[in-house]
Amino acid sequence: MEKFIKKILIAAAALGCVGMASAMAAEIRETLHEAGAFIEPAVTYETGDSKVSNQIFGSANGAVNGYGIALRAGGHIYESILLGVDGRYSFPDVKNNGTGTNTAGTAYNWGPVIGFQMPDIGLRVWGGYVANGNIDPNGDKLNVKYDNGEGYRVGAGFKVYDVSLNVEYADIKYHNTVVQSVRSFVPNNGIDFNSVRYENKSYTASVSFPFAL
Repeated sequence: MEKFIKKILIAAAALGCVGMASAMAAEIRETLHEAGAFIEPAVTYETGDSKVSNQIFGSANGAVNGYGIALRAGGHIYESILLGVDGRYSFPDVKNNGTGTNTAGTAYNWGPVIGFQMPDIGLRVWGGYVANGNIDPNGDKLNVKYDNGEGYRVGAGFKVYDVSLNVEYADIKYHNTVVQSVRSFVPNNGIDFNSVRYENKSYTASVSFPFAL
């Protein structure tokens, strides 16, 4: 009798495990069924402060303002959790008294991003790591491109139908300097241009068009 009861208990436990595994598999299938891809192009406007620092200029403040475009793409689950890559390309006006820069330029950056949204009310938040980028102002006295940009970006938005209005904050530091031309002085007198550091802290307003695929 005791052996019979043990067999019944073992069989019940096995059936319970099978049932739990089946339920978990069904939940995973449902989750994967609700998963998909998304793409989100955007038009952006950036405004912010910059700082150039090295042994030549000490520390000189400036500004970066201008329009750009962005593209975010990746995967989503239930249209609530977003995971992807964010890329930016912009055409900022770059000003800095220390380097004699007051001109138009170009800039780009990219990196992974994770976001969360509430489809019912349209609220969205996200954060991202800027893995690489550069900013290339066409300076008069010193034409320098700042490369190897790294930092972070956080943002929030509100989606209505297929349009999202967004605001973001970014802090990006550029760790490498490429001297493209020098007019005011000759860069071979012991000055280390690789010691130049450029930092850009900016706010970006954007209109984006998120589509779940």
